[in-house]
Amino acid sequence: MPPEGPVYQAGTLSGNPLAMAAGIAALKLFATEDIYPRLARLGSQIQRAVS
Repeated sequence: MPPEGPVYQAGTLSGNPLAMAAGIAALKLFATEDIYPRLARLGSQIQRAVS
């Protein structure tokens, strides 16, 4: 039976406790660290490796 309400959201990991915990942990990390310079460095390394 689908959930009640105006919005229906479903997916493979929707509401999965492990997926929710991982998402919360990632959001906390992003809120406490300046993650974007590291992501830029990693992206550049990947780009060089596949070029």
